[in-house]
This record gives sequence, structure tokens and C-alpha cells, in this order.
Amino acid sequence: MGLTGGAYVPLWVGVWVPFLGDGDLSRLSLISVLPGAILEIGGGMAKTGFIVMADITGYTVYLNESELDHAQESIVAILDVIVGSTDAPLTLSRVVGDAVLSYAFDGAILNTQTLVEELESIYVVFRRALEQMILNTTCTCNACANLSALDLKFIVHHGDFVIREMAGSHELIGPNVNQVFRLAKNRIKEILGFRAYIAYTSDAAKALELPDFVATLAPLVADTDEFGSVQLHVADMQPVWERRRHESIVTLPDSDVWLSFVRDIHAPVGVVWDHLTDPAKRSRLFASDPA
Repeated sequence: MGLTGGAYVPLWVGVWVPFLGDGDLSRLSLISVLPGAILEIGGGMAKTGFIVMADITGYTVYLNESELDHAQESIVAILDVIVGSTDAPLTLSRVVGDAVLSYAFDGAILNTQTLVEELESIYVVFRRALEQMILNTTCTCNACANLSALDLKFIVHHGDFVIREMAGSHELIGPNVNQVFRLAKNRIKEILGFRAYIAYTSDAAKALELPDFVATLAPLVADTDEFGSVQLHVADMQPVWERRRHESIVTLPDSDVWLSFVRDIHAPVGVVWDHLTDPAKRSRLFASDPA
């Protein structure tokens, strides 16, 4: 820290270190290592990508109508499920109240369909966990009885933002981040009847570059005081849940495995998955013709 006019001010030191969150090397500016030190990823420079908020719906009513101790235990368990299922191409930012904030740099996504599938997968994991909590409880308190009133929604935006690492979390900063928080309060449920959904802003929908997919989404204009009217494209998650609720993971016992290969690939999970699922990329990976 530096002393100026009797007051301490931050002394920034530039260093080069590997940051593997987006699969490249980024220049980091960091403050001298002291309690509460702040680390700015990318040297404090704005980077462009997707900003995603997964927000528990019905949270306020649930707390108001439930015993606080049991209600908090349930909410923490649900947030743990959301955090644990947030995977590539998304990177976890932090938990904010009843919401989980994450992001994905443009360079970390080769196929944006992967992002859509990841969001749907988070929702399915959430619903499956919530269903198990409801089925397994024998408690008759309001907190346990009201679990079925909870659900999950996503707000997805695309734009530039700065990441500041503080107290072990990646805090997203910028007007685009503020817009995501403002859009969490909307009338989608009242107008469209969707209890659980993924709402993509027009910027996010454009960045997806999936016109056929976006054409299937329900359009809606959200009015905000700070950002005016914002065009949204909304996907209902109930059909996704009905389609995938009975999916199960098949695990083969070692005795049934004839041959297996294990390789360490030094690349982000999202990049590897894209190469394994895209026929053209897979052919290059295995030096064969596309299937």
C-alpha cells in the first residue's frame, strides 16, 4: 500500500500469470497480498461474453410463509445444487442472495449450443434435486411443505464486463451486469404463464447465432427504469423438464468394459466437448471421415 496525504491508497503491480478460466493467458493486475486483497482478471480491462443469472423463484414468499431456520437450510441446499451443476462453458462468479451468477467469455465457447444445453441441464438437475427433497422429507413444517412453490429462472445477457476477484469470488462489474439484475424482476410469469424459464436478451439471442432456436422462443418486452424497454426471448423450462425428467446416467461396471482409453487434454472442458460432439471437429480429432 502507498501512503499519500496521510491516507492509504492501493498500489497496483502488474504481473503475468496463467488464468485458465477462459482457456488463455490473461494479464492480471493485483494489489499487494493483504487481507481483503483485490485481483482484477484481464488487467481490469473489459471482456465480452455471456452473463447468466440463475435465480430461485418464489424465494421471498417461501421465506415469509416458512419457519426461517428450516427455510434457510433448504435454500442453502438448493443453491449448493445450482453451484455444483454450473459447469463449462460457464464459470461461476458468486452467489448473490437467492441467485447464482456465472459468465462465459466469447473465446471459451466454440459452439453456443453448448451454452443452451448447459442451462437446460442445470435446470434439470435443480428440478430433480427439488423433487427428491419433497419426496424424502417427513417433516410437516411450512418450510418443507412449501418446497414445491420454488422454481428456477435464468436471465442471459451478452456484453462487456470486468471481473474483480474479491474474497475468493469473481465479482462481475459493469452496466451489463446491472441490467441482468434489473431484468430479474419482470412479468414473464404473468404475461406468458411460464413459471420456470430462460430469458435471453436480444443481445444474447444475437450472440448465440442460433436463429432456428431463437425463432422457437416467446418474445416479450420488459420495461426497466434504468435501461428502458428490453426485448427478451423466453424459453419455457417445463417442457424441458418433462422431456428429460426420466433421464438417467448409465454406469458400466469394470467387468463389462472391454477396452478403455484415458488421456489428459490441456484445454477447457467446453472446447473438448465441442470437438467430441461436432462431427466435423470429431473427424479431425480422430483423423477420420465425418460420421
